[in-house]
Amino acid sequence: MTSDQATELLAKVLGTKNSYESSMEILAKLIDAREPCIGYHSFCVKELSLILGKAMGLGDEDLTILAQGSLLHDIGKLSLPESILLKRGKLNCEERKLMQTHAQVGWVILKSNPQLRRASEIAYSHHEKYDGTGYPHGLKGDDIPLNSRIFAVIDAYDAMRADRIYQPAISAEEAVEEIKRCSGTHFDPYVVEVFLTVQPEIEKIGEKCWQRKKVSDPC
Repeated sequence: MTSDQATELLAKVLGTKNSYESSMEILAKLIDAREPCIGYHSFCVKELSLILGKAMGLGDEDLTILAQGSLLHDIGKLSLPESILLKRGKLNCEERKLMQTHAQVGWVILKSNPQLRRASEIAYSHHEKYDGTGYPHGLKGDDIPLNSRIFAVIDAYDAMRADRIYQPAISAEEAVEEIKRCSGTHFDPYVVEVFLTVQPEIEKIGEKCWQRKKVSDPC
Protein backbone atom coordinates (compact mmCIF):
# COMPACT_ATOMS: atom_id res chain seq x y z
CA MET A 1 0.00 0.00 0.00
CA THR A 2 1.38 3.42 -0.96
CA SER A 3 1.08 6.51 1.23
CA ASP A 4 -1.52 7.88 -1.19
CA GLN A 5 -3.57 4.70 -0.87
CA ALA A 6 -3.27 4.85 2.92
CA THR A 7 -4.45 8.47 2.86
CA GLU A 8 -7.46 7.42 0.77
CA LEU A 9 -8.16 4.60 3.23
CA LEU A 10 -8.06 7.07 6.12
CA ALA A 11 -10.56 9.32 4.37
CA LYS A 12 -12.88 6.42 3.54
CA VAL A 13 -12.88 4.91 7.02
CA LEU A 14 -13.34 8.26 8.77
CA GLY A 15 -16.08 9.11 6.28
CA THR A 16 -18.27 6.14 7.21
CA LYS A 17 -21.33 6.31 9.44
CA ASN A 18 -19.36 4.91 12.35
CA SER A 19 -18.45 7.26 15.18
CA TYR A 20 -15.09 8.98 14.83
CA GLU A 21 -13.67 6.94 17.70
CA SER A 22 -14.92 3.67 16.21
CA SER A 23 -13.45 4.60 12.84
CA MET A 24 -10.04 5.24 14.39
CA GLU A 25 -10.21 1.88 16.17
CA ILE A 26 -10.89 0.19 12.82
CA LEU A 27 -7.77 1.85 11.43
CA ALA A 28 -5.74 0.78 14.47
CA LYS A 29 -6.83 -2.83 13.97
CA LEU A 30 -5.70 -2.64 10.34
CA ILE A 31 -2.34 -1.24 11.46
CA ASP A 32 -1.79 -3.93 14.10
CA ALA A 33 -2.91 -6.65 11.68
CA ARG A 34 0.14 -5.90 9.54
CA GLU A 35 2.29 -7.08 12.46
CA PRO A 36 0.28 -9.86 14.14
CA CYS A 37 3.14 -10.63 16.52
CA ILE A 38 2.70 -7.28 18.32
CA GLY A 39 -0.91 -8.07 19.20
CA TYR A 40 -2.85 -5.10 20.55
CA HIS A 41 0.06 -2.65 20.54
CA SER A 42 -1.81 0.41 19.26
CA PHE A 43 -4.65 0.00 21.75
CA CYS A 44 -2.28 -0.76 24.61
CA VAL A 45 -0.04 2.27 24.12
CA LYS A 46 -3.11 4.48 23.82
CA GLU A 47 -4.37 3.42 27.26
CA LEU A 48 -0.93 3.64 28.86
CA SER A 49 -0.19 7.03 27.29
CA LEU A 50 -3.37 8.44 28.80
CA ILE A 51 -2.27 7.34 32.28
CA LEU A 52 1.02 9.18 31.87
CA GLY A 53 -0.62 12.15 30.14
CA LYS A 54 -3.03 12.64 33.03
CA ALA A 55 -0.17 12.40 35.51
CA MET A 56 1.64 15.07 33.49
CA GLY A 57 -1.36 17.35 33.96
CA LEU A 58 -2.54 17.50 30.35
CA GLY A 59 -5.95 19.07 29.74
CA ASP A 60 -8.85 17.31 28.03
CA GLU A 61 -8.00 18.59 24.54
CA ASP A 62 -4.37 17.51 24.77
CA LEU A 63 -5.41 14.13 26.18
CA THR A 64 -7.71 13.62 23.19
CA ILE A 65 -4.86 14.44 20.82
CA LEU A 66 -2.55 12.12 22.75
CA ALA A 67 -5.11 9.30 22.48
CA GLN A 68 -5.57 9.84 18.73
CA GLY A 69 -1.87 10.06 17.99
CA SER A 70 -1.01 7.07 20.15
CA LEU A 71 -3.67 4.91 18.52
CA LEU A 72 -2.58 5.80 14.97
CA HIS A 73 1.15 6.48 15.51
CA ASP A 74 2.20 3.60 13.25
CA ILE A 75 -0.20 4.27 10.38
CA GLY A 76 2.82 4.93 8.16
CA LYS A 77 3.68 1.23 8.43
CA LEU A 78 0.77 0.50 6.10
CA SER A 79 3.16 1.54 3.31
CA LEU A 80 5.91 -0.92 4.33
CA PRO A 81 6.37 -4.43 2.88
CA GLU A 82 5.72 -7.47 5.06
CA SER A 83 9.29 -8.63 4.40
CA ILE A 84 10.43 -5.82 6.69
CA LEU A 85 7.58 -5.80 9.20
CA LEU A 86 7.74 -9.56 9.77
CA LYS A 87 11.49 -10.07 9.56
CA ARG A 88 12.95 -12.07 12.42
CA GLY A 89 16.20 -10.60 13.65
CA LYS A 90 17.81 -7.25 12.98
CA LEU A 91 17.14 -5.19 9.87
CA ASN A 92 20.06 -4.42 7.58
CA CYS A 93 21.01 -0.82 6.78
CA GLU A 94 18.72 -0.45 3.76
CA GLU A 95 15.81 -2.13 5.52
CA ARG A 96 16.29 0.12 8.54
CA LYS A 97 16.22 3.23 6.35
CA LEU A 98 12.97 2.07 4.76
CA MET A 99 11.48 1.26 8.17
CA GLN A 100 12.30 4.77 9.36
CA THR A 101 10.21 6.30 6.58
CA HIS A 102 7.05 5.26 8.42
CA ALA A 103 7.27 8.30 10.71
CA GLN A 104 7.25 10.81 7.85
CA VAL A 105 4.66 8.83 5.88
CA GLY A 106 2.40 8.57 8.93
CA TRP A 107 2.61 12.33 9.42
CA VAL A 108 1.62 12.95 5.79
CA ILE A 109 -1.34 10.57 6.07
CA LEU A 110 -2.73 11.96 9.34
CA LYS A 111 -2.25 15.64 8.60
CA SER A 112 -4.42 15.20 5.50
CA ASN A 113 -7.37 15.10 7.92
CA PRO A 114 -8.03 18.44 9.66
CA GLN A 115 -9.16 16.72 12.87
CA LEU A 116 -5.92 14.75 13.11
CA ARG A 117 -3.35 17.42 12.27
CA ARG A 118 -2.12 17.85 15.84
CA ALA A 119 -2.22 14.09 16.39
CA SER A 120 -0.02 13.73 13.30
CA GLU A 121 2.84 15.25 15.33
CA ILE A 122 3.04 12.03 17.33
CA ALA A 123 3.32 9.91 14.20
CA TYR A 124 6.00 12.28 12.94
CA SER A 125 8.16 12.59 16.04
CA HIS A 126 7.67 9.50 18.21
CA HIS A 127 11.13 8.24 17.22
CA GLU A 128 12.89 11.52 17.97
CA LYS A 129 15.21 11.43 21.00
CA TYR A 130 15.68 14.06 23.66
CA ASP A 131 19.39 14.46 22.84
CA GLY A 132 18.72 14.99 19.12
CA THR A 133 19.91 11.60 17.87
CA GLY A 134 16.50 10.31 16.76
CA TYR A 135 14.68 10.43 13.43
CA PRO A 136 13.35 11.66 11.05
CA HIS A 137 14.81 15.13 11.70
CA GLY A 138 16.93 14.94 14.83
CA LEU A 139 14.65 17.16 16.91
CA LYS A 140 16.03 17.90 20.36
CA GLY A 141 14.64 18.70 23.81
CA ASP A 142 11.55 20.90 23.85
CA ASP A 143 11.54 21.05 20.04
CA ILE A 144 9.93 17.62 20.28
CA PRO A 145 6.19 18.05 21.00
CA LEU A 146 5.30 17.20 24.60
CA ASN A 147 2.79 14.54 23.53
CA SER A 148 5.54 12.84 21.55
CA ARG A 149 7.92 12.97 24.51
CA ILE A 150 5.23 11.35 26.65
CA PHE A 151 4.43 8.75 24.03
CA ALA A 152 8.10 7.87 23.44
CA VAL A 153 8.48 6.63 27.02
CA ILE A 154 5.30 4.55 26.82
CA ASP A 155 6.16 3.13 23.39
CA ALA A 156 9.57 2.03 24.64
CA TYR A 157 8.19 0.51 27.85
CA ASP A 158 5.55 -1.42 25.92
CA ALA A 159 8.16 -2.66 23.43
CA MET A 160 10.30 -3.99 26.26
CA ARG A 161 7.47 -5.60 28.23
CA ALA A 162 5.80 -7.39 25.30
CA ASP A 163 7.27 -10.18 23.21
CA ARG A 164 8.31 -8.97 19.77
CA ILE A 165 9.27 -10.89 16.67
CA TYR A 166 12.86 -9.67 17.07
CA GLN A 167 13.23 -9.99 20.86
CA PRO A 168 11.52 -11.54 23.91
CA ALA A 169 9.98 -9.44 26.66
CA ILE A 170 12.10 -8.36 29.63
CA SER A 171 10.95 -7.95 33.22
CA ALA A 172 9.28 -4.81 34.55
CA GLU A 173 12.34 -4.14 36.72
CA GLU A 174 14.67 -4.36 33.73
CA ALA A 175 12.40 -2.15 31.63
CA VAL A 176 12.26 0.51 34.35
CA GLU A 177 16.04 0.49 34.68
CA GLU A 178 16.38 0.96 30.92
CA ILE A 179 13.95 3.89 30.94
CA LYS A 180 15.94 5.47 33.78
CA ARG A 181 19.23 4.81 31.98
CA CYS A 182 17.95 6.61 28.88
CA SER A 183 16.63 9.63 30.79
CA GLY A 184 18.20 12.75 29.33
CA THR A 185 19.34 10.97 26.17
CA HIS A 186 16.38 9.19 24.61
CA PHE A 187 13.75 10.58 26.96
CA ASP A 188 12.74 13.86 28.59
CA PRO A 189 13.99 13.59 32.21
CA TYR A 190 10.84 15.17 33.64
CA VAL A 191 8.58 12.80 31.70
CA VAL A 192 10.64 9.90 33.05
CA GLU A 193 10.31 11.30 36.58
CA VAL A 194 6.52 11.39 36.28
CA PHE A 195 6.46 7.98 34.57
CA LEU A 196 8.18 6.42 37.57
CA THR A 197 5.39 7.66 39.86
CA VAL A 198 2.69 5.92 37.80
CA GLN A 199 4.69 2.92 36.56
CA PRO A 200 2.87 0.48 38.90
CA GLU A 201 -0.47 1.51 37.39
CA ILE A 202 0.97 1.37 33.87
CA GLU A 203 2.33 -2.10 34.58
CA LYS A 204 -1.03 -3.30 35.93
CA ILE A 205 -2.98 -2.11 32.88
CA GLY A 206 -0.25 -3.09 30.46
CA GLU A 207 -0.08 -6.62 31.80
CA LYS A 208 -3.65 -7.19 30.63
CA CYS A 209 -2.67 -6.15 27.09
CA TRP A 210 0.45 -8.30 27.06
CA GLN A 211 -1.43 -11.34 28.36
CA ARG A 212 -4.08 -10.91 25.64
CA LYS A 213 -1.29 -10.77 23.10
CA LYS A 214 0.21 -14.04 24.37
CA VAL A 215 -3.15 -15.80 24.15
CA SER A 216 -3.67 -14.77 20.52
CA ASP A 217 0.01 -14.86 19.49
CA PRO A 218 0.37 -16.39 16.00
CA CYS A 219 4.18 -16.35 16.10
